[in-house]
Amino acid sequence: SKTEVRDRAFVQAIGISESNDKVSVAVRLFDDDSSYQGTGSNFNEALKNAQYSQGNDFFTGHTEFIVSASSDNKKLLSGIIKSNDIPPSCTFIASDSALSAISEADCDRIAGIIKIRSRSGNAFRKSIWNVLEELNDNGFSDTDMISRSGDIKTARVSA
Repeated sequence: SKTEVRDRAFVQAIGISESNDKVSVAVRLFDDDSSYQGTGSNFNEALKNAQYSQGNDFFTGHTEFIVSASSDNKKLLSGIIKSNDIPPSCTFIASDSALSAISEADCDRIAGIIKIRSRSGNAFRKSIWNVLEELNDNGFSDTDMISRSGDIKTARVSA
C-alpha cells in the first residue's frame, strides 16, 4: 500500500540512549511539541515502537539532528547509516541525557543555535557520517554536546 504524505510524520530530531542491552529513543516531529518514546533491542526496533505511540509512519529522510547518549557511538552510527533511513548529513550532537534533552527541548532553537555557533566557529556541526569517520580513523571525535537544560558546548566522544 502506498503511504500518503498526510499519513506520514516528519521526524525533526531523535534522542538515543542505551542501557541493559536496550535502546530507547525520544522522537520529535516538525510542528509537533510532543515527544514520542520507544524502546527496543536495537535502534530500528526502538524507532518503530515510538512510531506506534504516534500513529503515523515516521519519515526520517529530513531528520535535522540526532542526540546520542550511547556508550558505543561507532556501532550506533554504523547501524543508522547502514539502515539508510536517516541522511548521513544529519547533525550529530552528544549528550549525557539525550532523551530528556530531546523531550524537553525546542528543536528549532537547537538547530538555530548550532547553525549560528558553527558560522562563528563556536560549534562543530558535524554530520553523523563525519563523526563515524573520525571514530573509525582516530578513535574519538570532537563534537557538539547538549545538556539536559539545553546548553550547548563541545565534547569529545570516544569509539
